[in-house]
Amino acid sequence: MASTAAAGVWTEKYRPTKLADIKGHRRIKQLFERAIEKHFVGFPPTILTSGTRDLFLSNTVRTHRKLKRAGVTAELNVYEGISHAQFGFSPKADETREVFSEIGLFFDRYLGQN
Repeated sequence: MASTAAAGVWTEKYRPTKLADIKGHRRIKQLFERAIEKHFVGFPPTILTSGTRDLFLSNTVRTHRKLKRAGVTAELNVYEGISHAQFGFSPKADETREVFSEIGLFFDRYLGQN
């Protein structure tokens, strides 16, 4: 019972109540995202693979855009009807062959380049 009361005090104490607090949070988030983006500078060529049923599709698209903005060679391949890493669990599916074929071609293009 005490922990519930303490949690209530904590949420009341730290909840942003002013518009300035919310704007400040957005500014911190923007600065954080810019810092993360800078970490992509100098990344090697990157291939991102996702599917239209992947819970992380939006994150994959955002990462692709950040890589591109950082000047990284990046490819994004999205496959219809595939969920997160489904190609790893369905070895006989046509999509699996296509995914690994694309990854192989990507490696052929960029692996071993100086």
